[in-house]
Amino acid sequence: MTITQNCSVIAHRPQVFAAVERDAITASNGVAPVLALDFTTRDWRVAGRDVSAPLLGARLDQSLFLGATKGLVLEPERINLVYPSAVASSGWGTNGSTTIQAASGMAFAGLDGCVITSGGVSWGRAFSNMFTLTAGADYTVSTWIAAGTSGRARLELYGAGVDLIVEGTIGALAATYQSGGTISNLSQEQIGGLWRLSFQVTATSTVSNVTFGVGPSSTTAGQTVIAYAAQVENGQNATDYIQTTTAQHTRPADTPHLPLGMWFAPDKGGCILELATLHGEHSDILAFKDDSGTVVAQLSCDGSGSLSLNTSTHPATVSFNAPHQLALSWQAGTMSLALDGGMPSDTTIDLSDAATLHFGPAHARVSALYLYDRALSL
Repeated sequence: MTITQNCSVIAHRPQVFAAVERDAITASNGVAPVLALDFTTRDWRVAGRDVSAPLLGARLDQSLFLGATKGLVLEPERINLVYPSAVASSGWGTNGSTTIQAASGMAFAGLDGCVITSGGVSWGRAFSNMFTLTAGADYTVSTWIAAGTSGRARLELYGAGVDLIVEGTIGALAATYQSGGTISNLSQEQIGGLWRLSFQVTATSTVSNVTFGVGPSSTTAGQTVIAYAAQVENGQNATDYIQTTTAQHTRPADTPHLPLGMWFAPDKGGCILELATLHGEHSDILAFKDDSGTVVAQLSCDGSGSLSLNTSTHPATVSFNAPHQLALSWQAGTMSLALDGGMPSDTTIDLSDAATLHFGPAHARVSALYLYDRALSL
């Protein structure tokens, strides 16, 4: 019998990697991944095969407050105190001879909006149902409007003992009155023909009969502003729109997770997380958990940008609202963490019981996740 070498084209064809796997190889300086997930392109590979929806409970979307690019959206639990959140003639009241009627044309979140017309006084507005602001607590106010004939807007939180007003030309609004509380971090962003306006408020005393109002800020009867939706949520940073109808509504935190299969290497391996942006508050970015849900390894960030791996604090800090690469490498019961290719720090962690990989609760957008079956050189 004669043994000959297989010289066929197929036998000598090099291994072909998908685009997301090539990105993972580049990120790790040459190590091929066992899992590569690109959340912006939805290019997902596990153990060399294309998969669909690898994460359970994932929200793969474009976030209103985390940038225009789609990705894995992570947001904390929030409550919209305003209801109905859609500005409408039914469920919203008016004062100062102001009138409100349905609009048509541009839309936000499937809403056509309402035309709010001045009755001749600048403080006239349409206003929501009442809600409570707790003393000392941080709230973020968001509203979506379009310029009417006045070119102006008046946004007002009003109740017994609190009166907070943002007013002026749309695009150049300013806090003009602060009684019983403070206004900070005013943001104005144009999205097509609409404006998204956000600001933070803190009340001095607890007030239970607060309303949120929108008006054209005009003393000329008949001048208008167009309003679509409103949100007053607990927390320092604005999150995506939370729709309400007849009552306040809570959106649960985004906490997607990934079951770890036979391809996962608990004794030696690595992980690279491409973080598109992270907001300035405590975030549980990534966690390995066992079958009972107990955390084995937790990567977190506090409100100052300090990273920690379990109880070990990393010497470097993240910059909020900026992209970062977080890299983990583990072997022999030790896990290392590196930020943006910097000097790694080590801590004692054993991943032998790891069964699932979890994201959040956090306020972030993740662009990619890569896992490897060998330790990385950090």
